[in-house]
Amino acid sequence: MTADRARAMFIYDPATGALIWRSGRLAGRLAGTLKDTGYRQVYVSKLHYPVHRIIWLMETGAWPSGVIDHIDGHRSNNRWTNLRDVSISVNAQNQKRAMSNNKTGALGVFVDRGVIRMAINIDGKQRYFSGFESVDEAHQAYVKMKRVHHEGCTL
Repeated sequence: MTADRARAMFIYDPATGALIWRSGRLAGRLAGTLKDTGYRQVYVSKLHYPVHRIIWLMETGAWPSGVIDHIDGHRSNNRWTNLRDVSISVNAQNQKRAMSNNKTGALGVFVDRGVIRMAINIDGKQRYFSGFESVDEAHQAYVKMKRVHHEGCTL
């Protein structure tokens, strides 16, 4: 897929994030299907493409060098102002909520042998902190550190 081919096939509205089929039987309809992952995906010439990567290609003329991060954490929000080309590690730093298997329910916080701890990745190294009275206190410390050390943090 080239940028010219993508531009010939689709219309992109940067203000709404909508990718629309330009011609054919689907002309005027929203391109792609919403996957279980929360991302939209299009099927072209027997290949699947994430819509946000097609949008990047159309807007910049080149495929992203890294991964496309949805700044606000909403995978279906493909507005141009919400997309950025980042490394995998920066994308991981933009996580907005705790994983489903996190028993505390707080991003960056866990309990280890009855002790409330906080963990954050700083400059490629995992750092651990303890001495918190509550999960909320540990989470607030995590958010504070995240804002200082993680590029583009919106928490």
